[in-house]
Amino acid sequence: AHALTRYLVDNAGTPGLPPPPGNLLLLSPWADLTGSHLQAALAAGLCDSDYVGQPGARLSSYATGAFLGPLGVEGAGIAYISPGSIEATAEIPVFKDFPRTLIISGGAEALLYSIRELAKRMKEAMGDRCEYYEATDAIHDFLVFPRWEPERTQTLKEIARWVAAA
Repeated sequence: AHALTRYLVDNAGTPGLPPPPGNLLLLSPWADLTGSHLQAALAAGLCDSDYVGQPGARLSSYATGAFLGPLGVEGAGIAYISPGSIEATAEIPVFKDFPRTLIISGGAEALLYSIRELAKRMKEAMGDRCEYYEATDAIHDFLVFPRWEPERTQTLKEIARWVAAA
């Protein structure tokens, strides 16, 4: 969703392309395929507590390869793919003209630090048009697990509040 929105924002006004969305909801986004937050996640025990495991540990993994497609490992640092990367060679994303955004993360997910970095960058650029909500002790994509309560219900209420405010 983030990459598609970035493409539509970057190419706004191009004949044949729809306009960017008016709002963007990012649920546990995979925001860093460079693995630049891996050591922090490992040190905090997040890779042990989350079913996702060790994201970015192997750039040759199936999921990473499928996401990067023809770009290959060399493409992991572009802003479309890793807007939350802190690797020195990664592109720093620009969020000018991005739509109003809500980013949701679990406080115990392996992707936590890259999601926080993405949220920080977006909030710095967009101000109050970007909101971040972190569900304490929740894992990656916790919203799909009916037993993940009360974090699930609290987060759904937060999403409903954000949608209603649009």
